[in-house]
Amino acid sequence: MSLSRQLWNRRHDRPGFVALSIVTVLTMVCWPVVDAWLQTVEAIHVSDYGFNDFSAYSSAVEGWLQDEEIYVQNESGGYHGSYLYPPFVIPLFYPFAKLGFEAGPVLFGVLSLVLLWVGVEAVVEELGYGLTVPERILTLFALFGFHPQLWDFKWSQISTLLAALLCFGFYTHERGDRGLWGRQWLSGLLTTFGSSVKIFYATAGAHLLRDRNRLVSALVTAGGLLAVSLLVFGIDTNLAYLDVLRWGKGWGTEQFAPYMNLTAYYRPFYLVDQFVASFGLSLPNVWVIPVTVLGVVGVVWLAVTRRHHPKAAWPTFALGVAVIPLFAPRAYTHDLVVLIVPAIILLAAEFDREDGLPWIPVLAVLLVHFHSIGTKTAIYLFGRSEAVLLQPGVYGTALLVGLAAVRLAQHPGSLPGEDLLESDDQSS
Repeated sequence: MSLSRQLWNRRHDRPGFVALSIVTVLTMVCWPVVDAWLQTVEAIHVSDYGFNDFSAYSSAVEGWLQDEEIYVQNESGGYHGSYLYPPFVIPLFYPFAKLGFEAGPVLFGVLSLVLLWVGVEAVVEELGYGLTVPERILTLFALFGFHPQLWDFKWSQISTLLAALLCFGFYTHERGDRGLWGRQWLSGLLTTFGSSVKIFYATAGAHLLRDRNRLVSALVTAGGLLAVSLLVFGIDTNLAYLDVLRWGKGWGTEQFAPYMNLTAYYRPFYLVDQFVASFGLSLPNVWVIPVTVLGVVGVVWLAVTRRHHPKAAWPTFALGVAVIPLFAPRAYTHDLVVLIVPAIILLAAEFDREDGLPWIPVLAVLLVHFHSIGTKTAIYLFGRSEAVLLQPGVYGTALLVGLAAVRLAQHPGSLPGEDLLESDDQSS
């Protein structure tokens, strides 16, 4: 039975959920038209198709080919405006940079979108839901109109491609758990590719802790990427990249309200700062770092202690991906496109439960979709500081993280020292 038919069959017992799902899909499909109209509204600043970040990729490619510096500090001592990814990613941009500034970023964006589309379809069908040809076409339009992806496309960012890789990582994760084609190894490899470009994506590897083969594959892949990086780019360039990581955009310690033209900023911890400030208190800037570390440790602990329970596989994968923007040093709207992955997984998991709450991941996607425009509108109506309290994407992320953590914690746990990292070949 097709996905839309299954949804329609629930209209009597879950009318609110069905209505919310229809509204969310239609909003995403129609958004490019709405976005084009909003660009004519002077009161609300909407980004155009500028492909701004592609210039950094092109500069890195040229620097590599001409044996010049790839990571360039600005006058303030930081790396804003420079290429910020690991050296081994540069060859990926080479063919697109050679196509020029117009064709290159467009082709890169289209390729990333198509890969995400195929990846989402693979995940949906692996979760047990069929897709008809019209549904596949609708999915493509919905993904293009999903605002974090659209923003990613406009700025020629890489987040859509990373989300696609994590989709394929989950697909091979499921196939591998059923012993098909040795795909546990592929899942580890794809997860490493999808999480090594941006260091804060590393939590996506939480599911690796459930299976020795996936973990070994991921570690071998990471070692291979490091070896290639050293051989091709040399020690000096790699040391320069370590300095970029040290800088880390402040590692979340710089909390401030966004301006109207900077509402791609995603500031979950600014909410805490504002809450504490309402009592006349203040927190030291570095408080974000230990809280982030504790959060990551919490994800690892849940993954390890629930590693033997077969039904914990889905929420483990979903939780590891959902916390990516939450624990990022500084995330932006385009980073939120990765939340499509845990939303789909959690939606399927909630469908399978008698007491399931499938409306939560759907509402989360809708909130994430409106993150930037919602923050812009709030700034226009209430002001910068007040707008930060109304960041829709933060609440959407919280819904996904909370649901995944609760479902994972509900499964019986085991002590971390008991048969650590035994292979789990059971189906999820």
